[in-house]
Amino acid sequence: VDDSAVEIAMLLPASAIASLKPGARFRLVLDDTGRTIDGEVTRVGPALDIVSQTFKASGAPKGDLAGVLPGMSGTIILEKQTM
Repeated sequence: VDDSAVEIAMLLPASAIASLKPGARFRLVLDDTGRTIDGEVTRVGPALDIVSQTFKASGAPKGDLAGVLPGMSGTIILEKQTM
């Protein structure tokens, strides 16, 4: 995987939209392998989905992506932001 082109697509709960900003750090725990990958938010979607009460965000992974394949899914853990 060319890690310069990898983007992590996230669907997050509405409760996170007010505090999530580009540059925020997160961890992705892959369902398939249990591996944890650190990342940084690059974009936050401009709107909530009214039905699911979620919003889209994108992030860039940090570190080695050996064994990571396109289409893998996982759980996003957002780091607490300090003001």
